[in-house]
This record gives sequence, C-alpha cells and structure tokens, in this order.
Amino acid sequence: MEIGETKHDGSRAERDVQEAIIRQYILHEVPHHTGHDDLKTGGSPLVPIAHTPADIYKSLHQGVFGVGHIIDDPSVFGNNLARDLLQAEPVADEPILEDVSLDGTVFRVNLRPYRLRFRDDENTACARLLKACLDSAEIVKGSGEHFLATLARFRDLNKARSFVVDGMVLAFSSEAMDAFLMEVADFVQRYNAVPILSHSTEYKRYNSPSYRVVDLETLKNCDLACLVQTTG
Repeated sequence: MEIGETKHDGSRAERDVQEAIIRQYILHEVPHHTGHDDLKTGGSPLVPIAHTPADIYKSLHQGVFGVGHIIDDPSVFGNNLARDLLQAEPVADEPILEDVSLDGTVFRVNLRPYRLRFRDDENTACARLLKACLDSAEIVKGSGEHFLATLARFRDLNKARSFVVDGMVLAFSSEAMDAFLMEVADFVQRYNAVPILSHSTEYKRYNSPSYRVVDLETLKNCDLACLVQTTG
C-alpha cells in the first residue's frame, strides 16, 4: 500500500472527500475565529488553528473504517464511555449526530448534547449507546487501499485550495502536509497498515472532543433510532 497520485478532476469520490472535510471545518474550525472578516483573505489560504492534518486524517479514518478499530476490550470501552458521558457538560449548541463518512454511513455521537437529550435517564442512555457502539464494531468497513486513496485526495484538494466556507479558504501549508504524509507513508511501509491517530493538542484545546463513533444502520435498528429521525 502507498499514498499514490490522483487526478484532480471533480469526480464523485473527490467531491465526497471535499464535502466531508468542509463539514469538519464548519463545525470545528470556523467557530474559533473572531468573525468572518479575519477569514476573508481575498482568496489567500488561512492555515487552520484548531486542526492539524492529523485531525482531518482521523475524521477520514473514522469515516472509512468505522468504530471497530478502537474496541479491543468491550468492558474497558464501556467503563470509559460511562466515565466520559458523566463528565460531559450537557449543551444544546452541538449536533448530537455528526457525519464523518464519505457515504453517510458513519457518525460521531457527541456526548455533550447526547447527555442533555437523555439527562433524565443517563444509565439507560449509556447502555444504549454502548450497545450501538459494540454492534457497530461488528460491521467490517473500508480497506487500506481505499483509505490511502482518500488521503491522497485530501492532499490534492488541500493543494488546490478547495476547502472553501462562505468564501473563506482553509488550507495547510505544503510543508506541513508533506511532512505529515511522509510519516504516514513510513508507517505504512514499515507495518503494511495505516496508523490510528489521536486528535492533536490544538484540536483538543479548541474543541474538547467528547464523542463515540457508530454506524448509521446500527442506529436505525436500535433504541437510539430517534436520533436519526430527529436529525433527518
């Protein structure tokens, strides 16, 4: 496996990657700037402050592979979920479901609005989300080749300054992208597998991520189907 070349051609696959990354920027980058004026740079790219390339990599990885790669021990996973849910401050200004996939099949369940929604019965809410996560982990998704092709499209779209929100261009420097992708390529060559990354210090400081990843079909067929219906 390797990070190959792609043709920047506006294909459906390329548009899917573009849309997935723009969704991330809308939710987790743009709100951290003082206003649109400091983002409107006359077409010149603005380097993200709340993301590194690793954070976009992580969202793309989740969208391609789903949740299975992070559940080694269901008991530990369940205990960590209960802890994180009880520590999450209930809020109403975040979406409960956040699409991180290229095809609308993988979502983050954000724990802060989730706790607000089910604050009258948090034990049941935790049990239901745990089951949704464990059931999602049984669904085999993605491949290394598909993911590396997705990563190559991220690289090319970033180079082409294709991540635009309300006229605001967000892009990492070529140097930052090249250095990051070289590390990924070295890992792939050494282990013949794609690495699993954590969120960056910058992302944690600005966004305080608190979520779990689930498969959409699992949500539709469990006691949390109401979340899908509410989200539409």
